[in-house]
Amino acid sequence: MQLSKTVFRFLLVIVSFLALLTLFILPFQTPGTGGYVITILTLAVQVVFILALAAALYFDWDPLREFEEA
Repeated sequence: MQLSKTVFRFLLVIVSFLALLTLFILPFQTPGTGGYVITILTLAVQVVFILALAAALYFDWDPLREFEEA
């Protein structure tokens, strides 16, 4: 298996878990407060990161090829 796929899958699991935790605390935030805004911005960044990781896995991008053993 490619090293890049392993790294991307690991990051996808971690970021997805963090996004789920952030979604879990969202109902407890009061809309209009600073904490609510930070939660929404954090979710936006996490969604972009998840989409980028999914695209890297889908298109089989291998940026870590030179670190693998020959």
